[in-house]
Amino acid sequence: MIEFTSRGYTDLLSRFLAAGYAFAPATQAMAAPAPALFLSHDVDFSLIRAVAMAEAEHALGVTSTYYIMLANEHYNAVSVTGRALIRRLVELGHEVGLHWDSETYPGTREAAVSQFKAELGVLGSVVGAPVRTASQHRPASSDYLNFDDQIEVEAYSTTIRERFAYVSDSAMRWRERTPLDYLAARRDVQFTAHPVWWFTNAASADDKLREVVVEQHGLRDELCEAAISRMNRVLATRETTDAAFRAKRGWSKD
Repeated sequence: MIEFTSRGYTDLLSRFLAAGYAFAPATQAMAAPAPALFLSHDVDFSLIRAVAMAEAEHALGVTSTYYIMLANEHYNAVSVTGRALIRRLVELGHEVGLHWDSETYPGTREAAVSQFKAELGVLGSVVGAPVRTASQHRPASSDYLNFDDQIEVEAYSTTIRERFAYVSDSAMRWRERTPLDYLAARRDVQFTAHPVWWFTNAASADDKLREVVVEQHGLRDELCEAAISRMNRVLATRETTDAAFRAKRGWSKD
């Protein structure tokens, strides 16, 4: 049985390491020697939990790919905090890719490709390097758009699928097989693991999501209090600050 905890996650990866698997992020997956584990993460809910997972992987000496969303209600990838967390993923040696959502894309192929390229550019500016891999959000339950010709590595491409058996922890419910089944068969594996299921304290999927949302509300409360504090500091010194600014610009007081 696989336990959906941080310890359960590191134990799972340790079993692959002990079996001699080569770990590879997306852009190195096809070149990795067999048996290989192409390890990736769809960051749907929390960059904070993604960094916690990335640090655990770094401690084990493995690298993976984190797919980041730009159209997301739960975190802001281009905020000051979001940028810092994403850059931390890179500092830890991991790869960052785009997790794009077809439900937010326009209807025509030309317009969709344009938006895809624009999102790659925005995320690349956050990462500080071109984004070379992408993964579609909920590909089985949303409109499928084939962008294999627009990106170096598409996580659901035919090329990847021809080599790697696919397994995902979606909603903490394995489908036909678990990673351990493929480990026993020594198959090359593409394992998509969502940070929220492993690096939260709650037991059920429902409560894990609630935990992350409560955390995000707490962070927003902290940001609100910080904004109020800054506003009051500005008001307390506004007369002096305004006078200095006018002097700097050579303006007279009205």
